[in-house]
Amino acid sequence: MNIRPRIIEAVAANPGLPDHMLARKVAADVGEEALVLLATEQIERVIATERRRRIREIENASAEFDPVGNPAKWQAVDALLDEYRRAVIVEWTSELLSAEFATGDGRRVTWGEATIEQHVARIRLLTQNVRGNLDAIARHEAAIATITNSDADNLDEAVRRQR
Repeated sequence: MNIRPRIIEAVAANPGLPDHMLARKVAADVGEEALVLLATEQIERVIATERRRRIREIENASAEFDPVGNPAKWQAVDALLDEYRRAVIVEWTSELLSAEFATGDGRRVTWGEATIEQHVARIRLLTQNVRGNLDAIARHEAAIATITNSDADNLDEAVRRQR
């Protein structure tokens, strides 16, 4: 049961009603089954986010053995980013200006309202993500090589065979 059409209808029918009051009105009208479904979807998103956070923590801890701050290691990535920066042309559309991004400290801000400091914070976050993803790719490739070389079905089996 998708309540989105009812929300859209309610927004159109109640343009002056504050968001929190309109939300209560829609919730009262759609019924318990739709609200449980909506709550379940939201809870699933929170669970997925938490699981991704925990995986990132594990990957970051694993990456500490080969610090991401090593400039020589990231010279090629930095060069690619510089080349990409020179090639990108940004059109400041109203859609882009109203789009949100996360700053890495739990806050979200629109492109149009973001300060220099918030853009810098986002750049730092994205740089960490790029480096973390490259490290994760390398670890997955190493896992595949270990499994293949051990003629195993998975990493647990491969590691057991190596012991």
